[in-house]
Amino acid sequence: MKKLKRNQNELFELGRKFFLNIGSFDSTALIFHRDVDGLSSASIVIHAMKKMNLEVTKTFAATNNSIEDVIKKMEKFNKIIIVDIDITYLKTFLLSLKKEIFVVDHHPPRKDLNSKQIIYINPRFEDAEIYQPASYILHKFFSNFLDMRDVEWLAVVGTAGDYGYENCKDLMGKWIKIKSKKELFKTEFGKAAMELNGAGAIVGYENVLDELLKLRNVEEIFKNETIASGNKQFLKKYEMVKKLFLKNMKEVKELNLVISEIKSLEKQRFGSPLVTEWGSMYPKKIIILISKENGVCSINARYADGKIHLGELMGKCCRGIGGGGGHRQAAGGTISSNNVEIFKNRVYEELKRFLKVK
Repeated sequence: MKKLKRNQNELFELGRKFFLNIGSFDSTALIFHRDVDGLSSASIVIHAMKKMNLEVTKTFAATNNSIEDVIKKMEKFNKIIIVDIDITYLKTFLLSLKKEIFVVDHHPPRKDLNSKQIIYINPRFEDAEIYQPASYILHKFFSNFLDMRDVEWLAVVGTAGDYGYENCKDLMGKWIKIKSKKELFKTEFGKAAMELNGAGAIVGYENVLDELLKLRNVEEIFKNETIASGNKQFLKKYEMVKKLFLKNMKEVKELNLVISEIKSLEKQRFGSPLVTEWGSMYPKKIIILISKENGVCSINARYADGKIHLGELMGKCCRGIGGGGGHRQAAGGTISSNNVEIFKNRVYEELKRFLKVK
């Protein structure tokens, strides 16, 4: 087989063949990111496979922190689908599984996973700065050979939830009328995304996926009892976490930085929506939240202005003490609790260098 190119059309065709070659005796695992884009992406995959008379054997919700442990459970599956998670650093491990793997992601790739075993679709190969969430890419991919109009609304929810707009206007413009992406979360689709994220943190993303698959339009998200109840519980706990964030918040004005440390509650994902909210309120500020739990710290960062590439900043500051990366305006990382001061000092030094502060 010739060496694969990074041309998206070619990879779309290889992806189409991947699904056409799934047989009735194949066992297929679907791994998706624990957020709205991941939820919508998984829903789109399942709906598309149903149109092809195929079924996903089992779904797994994962984060960047848990993906290695999840993939280790793949022994009994011969087909693996992974959406909205950066796993490029696991190339050697993935190849060792000797399974057919289909991956769609939109995070800045560290390696090209494409091989005889792996099909890896990521629009950043053709444009490093393009921002198209995984749900947008998957809808575009399946629409090449299936009629996906009935679930197009799911792609809009996922794209809105991951703050995608400028590079997705062919889809978003059909459903949302706004002047800029700053208005996304004021729309019905943005509000639905927040509802799903809150519910997922409480009742589990696999359970929310089951509910989402029953729905026919965005309005039904708000009427679903499981989703509404989960989100209501989430909002109560979210307010508690917000108070902790404010109590422990430190503003470093000369570095244009707001940083806070909190103790995580019950392994629930409050960090991402919290920094997203603060990032939208203060777009000129770099917002960093360090959440501690069981000796491990999860880091969430936002900078709506985007003058500094947060993904690169997190990568540099976590190097050797954990791992980090992400997009220009939204990024994160994981380090051990013992290395918090090292991480913070690196952030200060990197920002001083960038801003030329003495």
